[in-house]
Amino acid sequence: MDNTSESFILLDRELKIVAFNKIAQKRAEELGVDLVKGNSILDQATADRREDLQKMYEEILSGTKKQYYFERTTRDNENIIYYLEYVPLRNNGDISGIMVNARDVTVEQQALRKISLAEKKFRSLIDEGDDLILIIDRAKQFAFISPNVPRMLGYEVSEFMGMHLDKFISEYIHPEDQALLHSEYLRIQNLRKLHIVPFRLRNGKGNWEWLENTLTNLSTEEHIQGIIANSHVITERMEFEDTLQQTYQQISKIFQSSLDIICTIDSEGRFVQLSNATESILGYSPEDLKGKYLIDFIHPEDRKDTLDIFTTITHGKVVKTLENRIIHSDGSFVPMMWSASINEADRLTYCVARDITEKKLREKQNTESSELIKAIVQSMSESILVVNPQAELIYANDSFLKVTGDLTAKDYESWSRMYPLYDNITRKRITKNERPVIIALKGQTIVNKEYLVL
Repeated sequence: MDNTSESFILLDRELKIVAFNKIAQKRAEELGVDLVKGNSILDQATADRREDLQKMYEEILSGTKKQYYFERTTRDNENIIYYLEYVPLRNNGDISGIMVNARDVTVEQQALRKISLAEKKFRSLIDEGDDLILIIDRAKQFAFISPNVPRMLGYEVSEFMGMHLDKFISEYIHPEDQALLHSEYLRIQNLRKLHIVPFRLRNGKGNWEWLENTLTNLSTEEHIQGIIANSHVITERMEFEDTLQQTYQQISKIFQSSLDIICTIDSEGRFVQLSNATESILGYSPEDLKGKYLIDFIHPEDRKDTLDIFTTITHGKVVKTLENRIIHSDGSFVPMMWSASINEADRLTYCVARDITEKKLREKQNTESSELIKAIVQSMSESILVVNPQAELIYANDSFLKVTGDLTAKDYESWSRMYPLYDNITRKRITKNERPVIIALKGQTIVNKEYLVL
């Protein structure tokens, strides 16, 4: 027994130590225990364990073998794990004692514990993670389904275990994506890893989920012998991207079909992007203007004001009515009205510029008409005046001013005192409420009524 790496202790029926080998003595010393022939083995146990050990030894002496793992700390503070085996010894059929066999299994047990801990961590990652993991064996059947499938897709694992890949594709994959998965499965046979473009899978509620997938070919690996499919549900991302694409298309349509010029200008004052309206309004294509400085296309007389206003825009001000003149490709000038604001995210100034040629023409026509009417009114011999709802004088022609003289004060009391009216018959001065201006302000019309002015 001294030539083995295992320790042996021989006990009689009274549980006294009869014999032991050198390994047993050495291990006992490492644990701070003295093995002495004739002493009870129970004397080596701590007080809290003696009663349980007594019962165990009684069962062994009745013919039952016992095995268990025993962990202790040595005098050097090292943890040692023993595998203990208790065998009843028989002599002529009768049990005469017990053989205690102790084997040091510290290394292998610690390794097993590390493996077990790693498996628990791996299992936790699979159970609680958002990645779906499948293994497709060489027969194209599902050999492993990650346990998070019920949470992620609404199916039980048992629904897919052992299912053939072709059946899975035909019953659960969107018809438009089935050909893709069949072809990608064929491709992975000659590759180590393959990323598949997103595809759709019907979930347990009957709705389509978007998945992105990576296939890893481990068919030659003994511990796998198949293809690992690592999938991630990306439905929300795909829906967001689809909404974003639709929004972009709508904005692009507005951008390109707008009758006004829509453009962006960088911090240096150069055009970055322009709508197609530049061609119809200014005679330049968007490509002609990209990268060019806005200031180079502004009428020289308008440049300073434009630069000053664009400086305020770069500091966050929103401008809605900037007017200037832009050089047309034919050399003429086009009057424009700008609204602009800066986007802090990309530091681009977003602008809308409208051709106001017709507006300017109408303003000119109105001004000319107004001047003509004013000249006619001024030349009339009749006194003409215009007042506001408070009877304050707004305008008076020369005939009126010949009577009153220049009026610096426009309030009613001032001008009416300089322009007294009398009844044509009674020659009495009329009161304020009888004056035609006041009556007209009340909504009444006076026609061909004669008054005297003194």
